[in-house]
Amino acid sequence: ANITEFEGTTFAQQKERNEKMLSLAGTAAKLKHKVEKGRGDVENIKNRVDKKKKEQEKLLDETKQLREKEAKATEAMKKAMEDKAEQVRLRKEAKKEIDEQDAKLKTIKDQLKHSVDEKESVQRMVDKVESNIERLQ
Repeated sequence: ANITEFEGTTFAQQKERNEKMLSLAGTAAKLKHKVEKGRGDVENIKNRVDKKKKEQEKLLDETKQLREKEAKATEAMKKAMEDKAEQVRLRKEAKKEIDEQDAKLKTIKDQLKHSVDEKESVQRMVDKVESNIERLQ
């Protein structure tokens, strides 16, 4: 009876152990599947991160190029403004010189007019004197 009891107990324990092992094997398979899926997810995330890094590098490069273009445009605008300022300065200088020449010419014109007026006045006086001389003769 003891042996049968022992075998029965052993058989029941072995059956229980086998059921536990089957259960553990199922759990292990599930866990293995989850691990594989997790590895796939990690790989996908890594690929997306790499893609984002490349996009970011491209954007940084484009930003750098735009900044260089902006710097060139700013330099060109600065040069154009300097050139415009130089043109304005030259025009002011030329206008000043023209105004000075105009003032000199006006002075000369006034002097000539005064001289002509004096000559005309002298001529009238000469004409009067000649007229008086002719009358006296």
